Amino acid sequence: MSAAEHSLHPEEKLQSLEKLVLCRELQLSTLLAIFGERSHLSFPSIFIYGHTGSGKTYILQTVLSTLELPHAFVSCVECFTTRLLFEQILNQLYNHCPGPENEFSSYERCDTFNDFVRFYKRAITSQGLENETVYIVSNSGQAKKMVYATYY
Repeated sequence: MSAAEHSLHPEEKLQSLEKLVLCRELQLSTLLAIFGERSHLSFPSIFIYGHTGSGKTYILQTVLSTLELPHAFVSCVECFTTRLLFEQILNQLYNHCPGPENEFSSYERCDTFNDFVRFYKRAITSQGLENETVYIVSNSGQAKKMVYATYY
């Protein structure tokens, strides 16, 4: 089944995906079926594994970006504390990039899970994503990925 056979997404985006992700038609088709449309509920978590350098991150980033699905990519290797993990997710949801102009600070200081849930809901609401699935992709650095889907 080719990616173009999925009627849920615009034809031009599916053709673009097929050009960007070569020789991965089966994986692309599977991800498209799992993700569905922006307003569809998805599986709460997806475990993707494979050899290092096999294209797991590339395929996920390409699909999520091309289809303009709301998402955040976090590295569990770089985020060695929960605070760093929470703040990296929130920074991406708010399109905030720490830099010299903001003294390399995060969008929100987030120390606890309770704070994260509160700020996350605020981010979803401010971005107008209340009725959409938001994907959080964690990269463990060990040839596997976890995709978490949230829907409020």
